[in-house]
Amino acid sequence: MRFFDDYVPQRGRENFTHAGALIWGIPDWQYLQELREEWSGHLIVKGVLRPEDAKRMVDMGADCIWVSNHSGRQFEAGPAVINQLPKVREAVGPAVPLIYDSGVAWGLDIMRALAKGADFVMVCRAFQYAVAAFGAKGIDHLVHVLKADITANMSQLGVEQLNQLAEHLLPDG
Repeated sequence: MRFFDDYVPQRGRENFTHAGALIWGIPDWQYLQELREEWSGHLIVKGVLRPEDAKRMVDMGADCIWVSNHSGRQFEAGPAVINQLPKVREAVGPAVPLIYDSGVAWGLDIMRALAKGADFVMVCRAFQYAVAAFGAKGIDHLVHVLKADITANMSQLGVEQLNQLAEHLLPDG
């Protein structure tokens, strides 16, 4: 992890500091405010777990909140993202788009996230595996598998529309 030693002054930081902190610093509220002032386009903030932070970000001009712990790469001891999702939804209200990602591997994972308040669900790692296993054909294969899983699960629940999931999935399911 000594890659940055030649490029970034070492102000007492250890060599294992997260690369993002070395390159961009640690984002704070001032940084978000400055970014919003400089950027007039859509602003999505990723890595949000605390409802009060999500509300503040929206109040500061964020257009979309990405509820994620970055797959737990940096810190896996935080709260479960799926449990934070409905709290963030409640804090920001129904009009703010929410993106969710955290260990999504199956159609049921997608359904749970939608039922708990997500508007969009990212299936990142599964697509990486699909491409690694089958090349370009892996994408179509994974989409087929996810659709089939969602369809089968919806049939078992007696659900015809995705917007009905919240009524049929268990709150902790």
